[in-house]
Amino acid sequence: MASVDDRLAFQWFQLLTQIMSLFGTVALVFYTYAYLGIIFVPMLAIYLGLASFFRHTSRELKRIDSTTRSFIFSNFAEQLAGTLSIRAFHQQETFLKRVSKAIDHEFRFTYTSLVAQRWLSVRLDSLGSLLVLGVALFGVFFREDVSPSKFGVVITYSKQSTLLLSVLIITHAMVEQGT
Repeated sequence: MASVDDRLAFQWFQLLTQIMSLFGTVALVFYTYAYLGIIFVPMLAIYLGLASFFRHTSRELKRIDSTTRSFIFSNFAEQLAGTLSIRAFHQQETFLKRVSKAIDHEFRFTYTSLVAQRWLSVRLDSLGSLLVLGVALFGVFFREDVSPSKFGVVITYSKQSTLLLSVLIITHAMVEQGT
C-alpha cells in the first residue's frame, strides 16, 4: 500500500512528462528534417519490442522476488513468536541456517533483476548510439542541403531522445510493477 500511495503517483507523473518530452523532441526533429523519419520509425519499433520483452521479464522477476521475500518475513515472524521454544531446545543454529538459506534464495532473484536491467541498459545505449550515428550520417551525406544551426539542434535533440526513450522504458516498467 505504501508503494501505491507514495511512489505510484509520482511515477505516473514522471512517465507522462517523459512521454510529452519525447513527443516534442521527435516532432521537432520531424519538423526540421522530415527525412529523419526513416531513422526514427524503425528505431522506435525496436525500442518498443525491447520494452515489451523487458516489461514482461521484469514483472515476473518482481513477482517471484516478492513471493520469496514474503517467505523470509513469515519465517522471521515465526521465529520471533517462538524465540523461547527455540532457545529452550537449542535450535538457534537450525533456524539461523534456515533464514540464511531463504535470504540467499531471495537474493538470486534480486540479482537476476539487476542483471536484466543491465541487459536492457546495454541494448538501449547501443540503439541510442545507432540513432545518433544515423542522424550524423544524414548531416554528412546531405551537408549541402542542411543548415549547420538546424542540424546542431537536431543532433542535440536526437541524443536527448535516446536518453528519454531509455528512461521512459524503465519508468514504464516500474509503474507496471508498482514499485
